[in-house]
Amino acid sequence: MKVTRYAGRFDETTQLEAHMERGGISLRLERPGPEATSVSLRLGFTLFAQILHALARTASSVPAADAAHRDTLREGARALWQALDERRADREDLAQMTPEEEVLLLHVME
Repeated sequence: MKVTRYAGRFDETTQLEAHMERGGISLRLERPGPEATSVSLRLGFTLFAQILHALARTASSVPAADAAHRDTLREGARALWQALDERRADREDLAQMTPEEEVLLLHVME
C-alpha cells in the first residue's frame, strides 16, 4: 500500500468539490497559485462522523472573539444537519427549503 504524506494549508481561496456518495464522503481540494496543490479524499461515513465528534470536542478552542469563523462553522453544521434530517429527504420538503437553507446546503455540498 502506497502511503502519501501531505502537510499543508487550505483556506477560503481553495477550490472545493465535496459530495456524498455510496458509503462515504468524497472531497477534492485544489489550492491555486505558484504552489498549486490538489488533494482528493474519500472518507467512510463512520470515519467522517468520528471527525465531526473530534471537532466538536475541540470547538471551544475557537476564540469567542472570532465570531465570523464560529458563525461559518455553525451555519455549515446546521446545513448538514438539515440535509440529513429524514423529514427533508423527500422532494416536497426539499422544494420548500428557504433561499437561506438552499445557500447553506450548497456551501456544505461544494
